[in-house]
Order: sequence, then structure tokens, then C-alpha cells
Amino acid sequence: MNAIDKRTGTEYRLQSLTRSYGNRTVVGPIDLTFKQGDKVAIIGPSGAGKTTLLRLIAGVVSPTTGRITLRGTDSKAIANKNRFKDVGFMHQQLDLIPQLTARKNIEVGNSGRWSLLRTLGSLLLPVHDNRSERVASFFGLSDFLDVRTSLLSGGQQQRVALARLLVQAPALHLADEPVSALDPSLADKTLQVLCGRTGIEGEFVKTVVANIHAPELAVRHFDRVIGLRDGSVIFDKPASEVTDEDTSFVYDDHQKEAKQVRLPVEVDNWGRD
Repeated sequence: MNAIDKRTGTEYRLQSLTRSYGNRTVVGPIDLTFKQGDKVAIIGPSGAGKTTLLRLIAGVVSPTTGRITLRGTDSKAIANKNRFKDVGFMHQQLDLIPQLTARKNIEVGNSGRWSLLRTLGSLLLPVHDNRSERVASFFGLSDFLDVRTSLLSGGQQQRVALARLLVQAPALHLADEPVSALDPSLADKTLQVLCGRTGIEGEFVKTVVANIHAPELAVRHFDRVIGLRDGSVIFDKPASEVTDEDTSFVYDDHQKEAKQVRLPVEVDNWGRD
């Protein structure tokens, strides 16, 4: 695939996309475009279709109607073994291996580039991957790398899953509620890393599309915010233009007060979640 010019090129396009289960349409029809380097947050209430939308982009489920193109190629034409280069997906369930250490779980992100033998060896042998260690340090995980993942807190497990995603280094990073288990300061610091705002990890971060549970975090850390409700796009605008009216309309009036709370920005300390 040819490189796409960040200023004009279309990297990912959803065209007339829908997903239905029986007679119920949970997403769509939706038309969206994500350009190379975009940092996009998707917000909306539970049941809005946010997770299904990411699963569609990732190829976990197929659209009922419509088309998805990844960097100019129809997603159906991309072989599964090559998809890791185009799309990486952090699920809400995290999909970690609890019996393995944080280090080994993070190194799984290399599996698309490594041979099967090397991948299996990395799971069984004490061979440290410097790149994985460096990414882990961005998320404040250096002191927990050799701890079994099952013994980590929920927030630490989320950061392990994000570190694995950055090690994978796909063109498109998809993350479903990546900071829902983190306290405010940890959420801010983690999203800074994910979106490449700290000035040290940009080599790992390209395009990012994430479902974010708190509108204030979406506005603070992303360049663009999409409001989703009942499977439809309610608004799609630069983060700087999103208003309280926009978010209250997406979440309905009974959620208005909760969603307008402003979190403090404290990003210096990692600690234990």
C-alpha cells in the first residue's frame, strides 16, 4: 500500500456501514473517514453501538451492509495474517493471559512480526525484548513487568493491554474504554501516551480511534470527537468545538450532570491503581 499524505489522504473510510442482529440495527447507516494521524474519541451512552463500531473496523464482525476500506484497500481483501499491520484492537475484556507476567503479555504484541518459533520462545524463555520494556516504561509498568498479570490491579492490566497494542504498532490503534479502570491522574497520563502527547513515544503511535467513557477526557486528549447514540452519529466535530449541549444531547438529560464533571489534570505520579 502506498503511503497516504496526512493532509489530504484518506486512510480509513466507512461507507454506508450497518450492522444488524435479526431485525435490530445496532449500528448505522454510518459514513466516517479517519485520516492518517487522526486522534479520534467516540463517546456515547451504554448501548449506543460504540463497541460494535470498533469491532466492525477491526474486522472482528462483518458489516451487514456497507464497506470498510483500510488505507485504500477493501478490508475484506486483507488477509488475516497481514491485518496486524493495519489494525490493532484493545478490547474491553483486555484478552490478557493471566498466568503470564506483564512482560510476556506485552511481548505478545510482537507476534505478528516474529516467527512462530520466536513467539513461542518468548513465552517460555527469559528473553527480554528491549522495545517492549521501553513501551512499558511509558505506562509506568517497569516495576511490575515480572508480576503475573492475574496479580495486577484492573488499572494496571489496562495499561498492560495498551502497552501490548503500542508494541504491535499497527497503522490504526483501536481502543475500547482504555482508561475506564484508572483514577483521574492515571487516565490523563495514559491517554497522553496513547495519543502521543508526551514527546517520547511518537514512533509507536499513528492513528488512534478510542471509545472514551468520559466526555471531558475525550475533549482534553483527542483532536476530534464523535458522539454516537442508538447506532447513529449525532455529531462529529473538532474537540475544541464540542459543547456541553452536544454531550448532554448524546447522553440524554438524566446523565447531564455526571458527564459535565471536569477532572483535574495530574500526570506526574503513576502509583498503584
